[in-house]
Amino acid sequence: MQKTFKLFITLLLLVSTLLMTVLPSFALSPSVSVSSLYAAGPYYTKLLSVELTGDMRKDIVAVAKSQVGYTEGNSSSQVAGTSYGSGNYTEYNNYMFSGNAGGWCGMFVSWCAAMARIPSTIIKPATSAKPQYYSGYGFNFVGDNALEGSSFKGFYDLPVKGGSYIPAPGDIIFFGYSNAKNVFSLGTSTYKHVGIVDYSELVYGNDGSISKIIIHTLEGNVSNMVKAKSYTMTASSSGYIYTDTYITGFAIPAYETSDSLSGNCYDIGAYGGSLLKVNQSSGDAVIKMQLALKVLAMTNSSITAPSVNGTFDTATYNALKQYQTLKGLEVDGCCGPSSWASLRSAMVAATAADTDPFIMSGSTLVLYKGKSANVTLPASCKSIAPYAFYGATSLQNLTVERTLTAISSNVFSSCTSLSTVTYLGTAQVFSSLSVSSTGNAPFINAKKVYKPTVYNITFDVKGTKTTVSCVEGTLPVFTGSTNVAADELMYFFVGWDKPLAAATKDTTYVAQFYTLPNSTVILTGNAQKTFSGSDLSFDLYLKNTPGVSSFSFNLDYSLCLAELDYKTFSPAIDGVSCDSSLEGMLKFSYDGSTLPEGDLRIGSVSFKVGKDLAFNNQQICELMMVFMATDGYMRHEAESGAVYDLPLSCDLVSLPIYDRLLNDFTSDGQLSISDVSELLNILSGNAEGGYSAAGYSISDVSTLLNLLAEA
Repeated sequence: MQKTFKLFITLLLLVSTLLMTVLPSFALSPSVSVSSLYAAGPYYTKLLSVELTGDMRKDIVAVAKSQVGYTEGNSSSQVAGTSYGSGNYTEYNNYMFSGNAGGWCGMFVSWCAAMARIPSTIIKPATSAKPQYYSGYGFNFVGDNALEGSSFKGFYDLPVKGGSYIPAPGDIIFFGYSNAKNVFSLGTSTYKHVGIVDYSELVYGNDGSISKIIIHTLEGNVSNMVKAKSYTMTASSSGYIYTDTYITGFAIPAYETSDSLSGNCYDIGAYGGSLLKVNQSSGDAVIKMQLALKVLAMTNSSITAPSVNGTFDTATYNALKQYQTLKGLEVDGCCGPSSWASLRSAMVAATAADTDPFIMSGSTLVLYKGKSANVTLPASCKSIAPYAFYGATSLQNLTVERTLTAISSNVFSSCTSLSTVTYLGTAQVFSSLSVSSTGNAPFINAKKVYKPTVYNITFDVKGTKTTVSCVEGTLPVFTGSTNVAADELMYFFVGWDKPLAAATKDTTYVAQFYTLPNSTVILTGNAQKTFSGSDLSFDLYLKNTPGVSSFSFNLDYSLCLAELDYKTFSPAIDGVSCDSSLEGMLKFSYDGSTLPEGDLRIGSVSFKVGKDLAFNNQQICELMMVFMATDGYMRHEAESGAVYDLPLSCDLVSLPIYDRLLNDFTSDGQLSISDVSELLNILSGNAEGGYSAAGYSISDVSTLLNLLAEA
């Protein structure tokens, strides 16, 4: 037989209803002014570290906890909380009065409520410890002027005294010179002290009843300080706590309620009456026992967690014996009244301390301990263990993050009210979710609502940003332009800094460019001084090239067809060709190995110049030629193998043609050997025709001889 004894173990239990909606936390900012002395002290810093949640019960407790250790001063200059005085000078008095206002426990409660942003219609600012009106100085929780929605429970309403009320965090606890079964019969003179309930601890007996309750409080003006206190009450307790002081009752302010925080522990319930044995027992009781052992194993390495499968197998048997050894129970591997009561108390204690309804092991949800009808899985949850929602009969609407990848068997077996599953993703992604068909009919059959996330995708093109909305799982589409105005560089778009991918978060893509110096490539030519009737020859150049592997351009001399006759092209680069098949047009092209950077001499072009030209009064004829990039290109190949076509600029070239008769030094209207003789006389200073040697040289003799030879 198992040993019969009562197990005393700490547990936390929230039993009151809280906020209707869970609001995001936000840093506390004082709702009332504080003194400069308090603001310079450590308790103001602690106050500012409080994160308000919008849950009034949690917030007033958090504010009160931030002040634990604060001590009163002996003068108005000692309100920072560090003076260790006894003169009743505190910051909390300053909330209602200035200076010493006597006992300050009620003002501490009022100050905490104000800092937690609880309206005065829920907790009225009070300077006394009276729950009644008391000439305007009480809290107005009871009596004719009671605040709407508030209620009051007495000491004899506790479960150890025959009642059922368990004080909840944020309740206001009142103390008096005595108490009574009819708490409303107590007058104002009875009450002497007040505080805030932090939480309650329960201890269960073997019969499943609560055998002890420990009430933890946060109180001001206790031995001149703010202190955390605790009071243990049993069936034999009278409420007496110290000299002339009893617990009288608990005010329940009309806090806004919250369905999602309506309980924070997982209770496996009372012993069912049947001894659970290995290889013999199965069903509901075994599932609860396995859940308890698995959760307790998470914080105790001496217990090896069993699988939760509803069958009392060897692994469960071993885990139970490990637990019995740990707790000093009879180690028989059977779960009877004593082992069950111990497991129940330990499970409640283990699951009550944290208001988070999800018990996680890494990214796996082990147990949902809440009681809400509307549940949103945490984003960190990637998988759900078997029976994790066991007992969640009130669950109606489940919101699932897209991070969830697997649902084990029997997760939702008891969730018979589940009607809607909202998936924060696309139907396509949801289809990849692995869901066991065993024991998950409520989830599988529930109505599915898909709410994919829309992400902001930003495309950054040299500082110009274009942001588009993109549904998760789809590829973003760039709708802007990648053209960048050239400055000292030419920009060629080559892609983004990372491959475009299906949207899973807000993402920025940065445009990548291949850059080349913005040196315009010019087609040009130069020629020697040319006379009518002679040969015109000039060189072709590509200027400022970045290194090209091919090019093509045209030389249009159609404006000069009457004056010029194309003769030859002499390439300076192997592989350059000249197509003269079109009248008045020469097409030059190259396609080969990459040429050096800089100025490139393409080759020389020669024409025969006609004799009968229209000369100006200076005996010069200007012939116009156009280098054209029409239908042409210049191509640069990068080391990556990418090819870039570069712009070619046109150039209008003016070629002066001089009248050959400028060399008619004998003035007979024609060129002959006599003109050579006369030019030599000019150069020697013996000319008779008035010519000066200035501006002439021996090279002009050579030019004249060439003209005679061409004639």
